[in-house]
Amino acid sequence: AAKKRVAARVETEEAPARRPQARTDDSGVEAALKAWRLEEAKRKGLPAFRIMTDKVLREIAHQRPETAAELLAIPGMGIKMVEQYGRAIYRILGQAR
Repeated sequence: AAKKRVAARVETEEAPARRPQARTDDSGVEAALKAWRLEEAKRKGLPAFRIMTDKVLREIAHQRPETAAELLAIPGMGIKMVEQYGRAIYRILGQAR
């Protein structure tokens, strides 16, 4: 009976989600986004992660959103963040093109 439970559990477990392969130039864009975030955080007197997390910055660098809808589709981005930081993000992404 124990073997059946283990086998059933193994069959229902999903494989871990694989992160899409990063572009070779994602790291430069990510570094530029992190530099911008650090300046923004210093200006506001906040820790950098309160502006935007590394995970969000990685996704922005990878996906290269061009519209507010595309930026909002990134997990962790909300309307206020798009309104507050969207222009700066688009500027950084535009310089990377």
